Amino acid sequence: MFERLQERDFDSEGRCCELSGDLAEASRRYERAGNLAKALRSARSVPDLARATDLARTLAAADLPTLEWLADVRRVLGSRPVAEATAALTAAEHTALARDVESALAAARPKPAPLETRAGAGGRPRAGRVQGGK
Repeated sequence: MFERLQERDFDSEGRCCELSGDLAEASRRYERAGNLAKALRSARSVPDLARATDLARTLAAADLPTLEWLADVRRVLGSRPVAEATAALTAAEHTALARDVESALAAARPKPAPLETRAGAGGRPRAGRVQGGK
């Protein structure tokens, strides 16, 4: 559809792709627009780890170490069949491994937005209609 246009606005095309749920294409369009931060965000939402890592490296993004860590984890997990690698684990080892993975993920879990951003100054709800009101 976009290819028929005389003048292209790749940033707007990226937004359209993003809104339609085609995040891989959104990432490519944003990159063509020169908006590498949006391209990275979209690639991470796919997730396309290789593309995201390349974009993060180009941007010298602060989250590059996280993406490299994730690539390392995936490389280790993919180095042999999981069933074969874990078949001989004892129950205690299995529990410890599960706890370690959950701890690593919990530490990286996004924190909820501060209350201040969800309410007005002083923690009071922002002015507006009451939900369900007319």
